[in-house]
Amino acid sequence: MATILVNLYVDTVNVTQNNIDTTCTFQQGPGTSDENFTTVANVGDTIIWSGFPSNSPTNDIVNITGIIDTGGPNVFANLTTSISVPMTVTGTVEAGTSGPNGDEETYTLNFAVQHQDGTQSTFHIDPKIQVHPPAPPLESNLEPKEKLVTE
Repeated sequence: MATILVNLYVDTVNVTQNNIDTTCTFQQGPGTSDENFTTVANVGDTIIWSGFPSNSPTNDIVNITGIIDTGGPNVFANLTTSISVPMTVTGTVEAGTSGPNGDEETYTLNFAVQHQDGTQSTFHIDPKIQVHPPAPPLESNLEPKEKLVTE
């Protein structure tokens, strides 16, 4: 089982409800929108979502406030939100949520920008996760040992 870090970078000075896709990024590279950003995971993997300001210097804080299932099988088990600042969310990819080829599901990532002046704005992005079944156990290629016969 792996631990996967999903980091959201937010231009905390300029982000509005109308420009989330141009002021927020998972650092997925050009040509892929935040809505098409896909995390690839296996059943049993742990995912940690964290937020960071992309502009510096800044004392603004990006809190990940929730991960919400938006339809289809609920992919995440044991979602927990940290109480530390900045807030993060941790969850485990649940068994029984993957197809043989890695099913893709959409979820909602809620986040809040806490500005240094004390004001706060909330936003959401609907990225994707592709869940693969757990890898089959490795088979041993060792020859069976001979039985010890005692008389």
